[in-house]
Amino acid sequence: MSGESFGAVAPALWDRGWRGLIPIKIGDKAPAPRAWERFADGRQTRQDLDELTRFWPWHGIGATTGTGLTVIDLDCDDLRGCQRALDVFERHLDVSPLVVVGQAPRGKIFYRGAFAAGKWKAPRGLAIEIYHGGTGGGAGQTVLFGTHPKTHRPYFWPRKSPLETDLTGEVPEITEAALVMALDEIAGLGDPSLRAVKRLGAGAGVPIDQTLMAEARSAMKPAKTTAEAIELAAGWVEETLGAGSRHDGTLCVLLVLIREYRADPEAIRGPLGEAFAGAAGISRESEFHRMMAWAADRQPPAPQMQFKRAGAD
Repeated sequence: MSGESFGAVAPALWDRGWRGLIPIKIGDKAPAPRAWERFADGRQTRQDLDELTRFWPWHGIGATTGTGLTVIDLDCDDLRGCQRALDVFERHLDVSPLVVVGQAPRGKIFYRGAFAAGKWKAPRGLAIEIYHGGTGGGAGQTVLFGTHPKTHRPYFWPRKSPLETDLTGEVPEITEAALVMALDEIAGLGDPSLRAVKRLGAGAGVPIDQTLMAEARSAMKPAKTTAEAIELAAGWVEETLGAGSRHDGTLCVLLVLIREYRADPEAIRGPLGEAFAGAAGISRESEFHRMMAWAADRQPPAPQMQFKRAGAD
């Protein structure tokens, strides 16, 4: 990987006040050491760091949140939604010099503060997660430097790098009360791009937005043939939906096309796949294929011919 490897960078971060530093698997988000949690109690020593450096010198760099670090993960796919959330957090919590981007427009904001333990989901189904740690254990971890497993690009710090930042002197310290107020305000925005979306997976239940379903049906209503319906659906996904609702909207049009228009999935794959992948110029082909399979599995059975038994009236 680049010069920002654990052996080269971790000692410099230590000098900047960072503790709980751990090596991250190359091209991954997971810690390399199996028992990495033992460094999340704030008692990591320089000897511990030197030992990790010796075993994993070329790995990425992560930090645990059990050392008084709080990380706000903006996990939405809409740039405007992420910016709105960032503005609210910075109004309530102050502006942090540390913001990292792994898969744009998603990003993480770093603060100091240890008011509870572990990782918890923000309330009301927001596409936001909070990683923080305290004396109760159960801390999380986050990547500082490395290669993102999906984009295959280095993590980017648009403001200041941790290597340029004094953790204890420059990064604001926050309180749980201020964090709760910020989350309540974001939830009150009612921004659909900030909703937590359950991605498709084994056994995953996927909630369908009925408003979007009605809009999808309306967009395809002028069609006189299935081919026209596919064309209208692709145009609606590409031109009408914002990136944040493109996932839900594509699910809706797939369901309408397959269940109501009885469209052949192979005829849908090209036009809809291109429209879906148009979000932010990022290819999401594998996710689209999972949605196709999910929608196809929910196609109602074709009507069966009913035959009378011999001798029946």
